[in-house]
Amino acid sequence: MKTYYIGADVHKQTTTLAVRHKKEIIKVVTVKTEIDPIVEFLGTYKGRKLLTFEETSLSAWLYAHLHDKVDTLTVCDPRRNKLISDGGDKSDRVDARALAELLENNSVQEIHHTDNKMHINLKQWLALYHDRVQNKVRQHHKITAQALKQGAKVPAVIISNRKKRTEWLNDQSNETLTEQLQILFNSYDQATAEVTQIRTRIDTLSQSFPIITKWQKLAGIGLIRAASFYAYIETPWRFKSKSKLAKYCGLGLECSQSGSDKNGRPKPARLRMPLRCNRVLKNALLGAAQSIVQARDNVFKHEYERMVFNGVTSKNALHAIARKLLFVMWGMWKNNRSFDPKLWQIQHQID
Repeated sequence: MKTYYIGADVHKQTTTLAVRHKKEIIKVVTVKTEIDPIVEFLGTYKGRKLLTFEETSLSAWLYAHLHDKVDTLTVCDPRRNKLISDGGDKSDRVDARALAELLENNSVQEIHHTDNKMHINLKQWLALYHDRVQNKVRQHHKITAQALKQGAKVPAVIISNRKKRTEWLNDQSNETLTEQLQILFNSYDQATAEVTQIRTRIDTLSQSFPIITKWQKLAGIGLIRAASFYAYIETPWRFKSKSKLAKYCGLGLECSQSGSDKNGRPKPARLRMPLRCNRVLKNALLGAAQSIVQARDNVFKHEYERMVFNGVTSKNALHAIARKLLFVMWGMWKNNRSFDPKLWQIQHQID
């Protein structure tokens, strides 16, 4: 059976596909970025077909419609491909050829995707939620900045309290500033309404996934953090080890060692946090750890206090708690079990 390696350079309007067989490019075509033309082209080849394209905003849509049209579909990391294939001429046809060659040489780094429609829907709503939260924060900053430009300070309490906000605005003597702030407050209120509406939708969708409810019983984990972990990890079997999972979430450690000293001995290795990671999950887990530390009483807080008492810096202890929380959630998911504080206490010898 013939094997065809197909690289696709995807853009909003057109997609260029390059077909490689036995180390040679045998066909390069450009079609509209629509499912039917791409499927029709793939159907002209009888044999084993391996397709790859780089991660873009269109990747999830293409993966959902094309994964069953080929034997293997790989969505690959464009940053890694750039380091391998950058240089020389640049065009859609050249990029498609390069992707096909990288695929045949097994040199593409896969980015995980799923065809589960419910999962995709939840992830899309969460992405929109995080975007709208950022917009809400942006509107908050615009209000305070606009006031500062004219020598006024907006009390934090009036931002979300409309009654106190109205009273404060009525007390201002600067009519121009009052009018400007009222416009900005309208934008802030609209952003707040959007966040509330999306959160309600996420709450409804999350009820289809029981593990999300179990996670919310953990200290520091609420609806959005639990749903984000589920949506962005997608499956507990995605990572083969704890270290790979931790690095993906921005909580693992990377070893860096290079060069030697003046005596020719290798320089000591340095450990650092990974720069490339899922920022949403990193922020969610570190935020959860911070909430745990500030909470009244829970087993994770006991572990944090024990580490600090034994000389661990508060920052390192916070990251350690975030990692422990990550592994607990991962274990609960893999075993489909609720968290048992007594078992945790036995394992960590907490009185």
